[in-house]
Amino acid sequence: MEGEERLDTKKTEKCVFKNIREMDKIEDQLHSIHPLLEYMFENATEGMCIIDDNRRIIKVNSKLLKILDVNEDKILDKKCYEINSYIICDLKECPLERMKKGEHYITYEIKKRLMDREIFLLITATRLFAIDKELRGTVLRLKDITVFKEQEKSIKKHLNLLKHTIDSIQDIIAIIKPDLTVELLNKEGYKFFDSNQNNVIDKKWNQLIEEKLGKEGLLNYQAASCKDRFIRKKYFPKIDKYMDWYSKLIFDEKGNVKFIIERLVDITTSVKHEEELNQDKGLNILQNEFLRDISHEIRTPMNGIIGLVELLGDTPLNDTQREYIDMLRFTTDRFLSLVNDILDLSKIQAGKFEPINDKFNILKLLKDITHYFKLQANKKGLDFHYKINDNMPHSIIGDMDRLSQVLFNIIGNSIKFTEKGYISLELEVCYEDDEQIDILFSVKDTGIGIPSENIDTVFESFNQVNLKASREYGGTGLGLAISKKLVELMGGEIKVKSQQGKGSVFSFNLKFLKDDYKGLDKKSLNLKESSIENILFYGIRILVAEDDIVNQRIIKSILDKKKCIVSIVSNGKDTLEYWQNNDVDLILMDIEMPVMNGFEIVKEIRERELVTGKYTPIIALTGATMREDREKCLKMGMDGYISKPIRIDRIYQAINSVLRKYRKIESLSIRQFLERVDGDKEVLTEIIEDIISDDYEKEYLGNIETCIEQGNLEALSKNIHKFKGSISNFDAYNAINILETMGENIKSRNLYIIRHLFKELKNEFFDIKCELKEYKRKFLNNL
Repeated sequence: MEGEERLDTKKTEKCVFKNIREMDKIEDQLHSIHPLLEYMFENATEGMCIIDDNRRIIKVNSKLLKILDVNEDKILDKKCYEINSYIICDLKECPLERMKKGEHYITYEIKKRLMDREIFLLITATRLFAIDKELRGTVLRLKDITVFKEQEKSIKKHLNLLKHTIDSIQDIIAIIKPDLTVELLNKEGYKFFDSNQNNVIDKKWNQLIEEKLGKEGLLNYQAASCKDRFIRKKYFPKIDKYMDWYSKLIFDEKGNVKFIIERLVDITTSVKHEEELNQDKGLNILQNEFLRDISHEIRTPMNGIIGLVELLGDTPLNDTQREYIDMLRFTTDRFLSLVNDILDLSKIQAGKFEPINDKFNILKLLKDITHYFKLQANKKGLDFHYKINDNMPHSIIGDMDRLSQVLFNIIGNSIKFTEKGYISLELEVCYEDDEQIDILFSVKDTGIGIPSENIDTVFESFNQVNLKASREYGGTGLGLAISKKLVELMGGEIKVKSQQGKGSVFSFNLKFLKDDYKGLDKKSLNLKESSIENILFYGIRILVAEDDIVNQRIIKSILDKKKCIVSIVSNGKDTLEYWQNNDVDLILMDIEMPVMNGFEIVKEIRERELVTGKYTPIIALTGATMREDREKCLKMGMDGYISKPIRIDRIYQAINSVLRKYRKIESLSIRQFLERVDGDKEVLTEIIEDIISDDYEKEYLGNIETCIEQGNLEALSKNIHKFKGSISNFDAYNAINILETMGENIKSRNLYIIRHLFKELKNEFFDIKCELKEYKRKFLNNL
């Protein structure tokens, strides 16, 4: 027994020693790991601290001290709830207490106020066990999430702003998941579906659509949602609305559909408004066509009357006959002004009126106007006079017809309402620079005047004052209303001052562009336009396409005076045939002709010219006066436009403009010069080569320029005479007239005008050289 006991004791001791060695080994391992654990604890990226089971802080790392901005001695060995502002857990949520109740892992956020700032901490608590697995405390990990919280706050703010923005949009906006459940719907969407958030969110979008819009809505949804798409102006009979439907797919980083953005726009109001506008547009088109037809029907017979009056005015007449012609001319102008008033009022109301600016002689216009109104004023025993500033330019750029119409209305009104005294027209330059001029027009009378209570309504259409005056004195009562609108559309302003029983003053200002001469008009330059015009017109073969017999005779009589060769046709088919089979230099074509109208003819001619290579200028004759009519004529291939009634000066001006553009080679009369050299084309070639050479230009133009710069008028006169003798071989009438005018101004020693003339001479000579080069290339190089 004793032996057995000794054996057991030895065995026990051996086990004890073995356990001690194992414990030592474990202890050695722990000692070796301890520095590593210390290092990991101290250098952790998060703040860390160990709290024992008595809530005493027994260990902290540097990161925690930095986060809490505190020294170690302030919190070490302190109770966690005793460190005031450095407290890192809330007693109500003490992780140690919660772990005693069985929780193993706790995460929570707290907000702490430090000395100078506020921070957010994410705290993670884990249990700290002893070897006997009893709770010995907790390890806290603290992470400063202040930046993340600020970002989260900013994101929430922007999301809230985005939500309010989407809600403020009057369209229906929905964000749909791939499974068609509704992620988001704006306020307009809830209103449209008569629902609220609880009834819509997580509900299928296609269900909502079908319930609200019916099968039409479901079909459109299927069409729109399969890809980015826009379905425009779709009508949904179930709700009686038109809608635009937009779909936009949103993809994730893998390319899978994450959301579908749907946008429905109610466009019912705009569609109905568009339909109304289209109806109004259709009415406007009908109105414009009616006005165009009426204009043509009125102006065509008026063209005959005015044309005959002008032709009669050019015949030998006695004083009584001349007076009758002047009265007839005045009456036709008055009638034409009335027609213009009515048409212009309609165009203004339809928004179709636009001023047509062109160069005109304002002094000549005023001379014509005063000539007409002096006759009417004298018949009533009234004086008529006008005053114009001395610095008024002759040539300006603006809408001459509308200016004439305004003056005609205002002066006519003044004469109508004046029984004794006078009417005066005064023009004053208010402002002037290098490019434009502002002119004040004033018409004063000693008539009945306007009551003060009616001053504000005098420019209104069809007001009671105007209608009453119209019944008593005659007229339509539209003149002043039209004048005001025309002045405003031309960029001016019209005013009136009046005293009942003593008279009125109507004044308006308009801005005009200056022409290239900046105040130097062709009368000052003394250019002989009429002689140039006669030369250009002489022998021109003009085809007149006009179906009205009276107009045919008038136009032929006008052109016969210029020695033109005139042929007449009465319908479109004959026009085309005559042009095809005869040499025609110019066509005057009425737009409204039987068989084929003017537009059809010009289209056919221009197409055939692409094959033949020749070009015939065409000038439109039409009773239509709207700007779009003029633009259409030019766009269709016509070269000019004359509105009826046709006046002699306008038809000459239009033809002259076209002839200058297209007949320059003929104006040099090369054919006549060829006859002078007995048809010797070699001699002609040599002379042309001399003229187009640089030496020729230097000898003639160069010497003239030198004389002008030196002010040597005697030498200038000799060089002008020499150049004129050389260039006259080709009958270059434009250049010859400029040279003659320069010679005349040498006598008055007006170098200012001579310099301007020389600029024209250089431009003209450049054109001559180009024409001669072209003639040589086409006709002489093939000899």
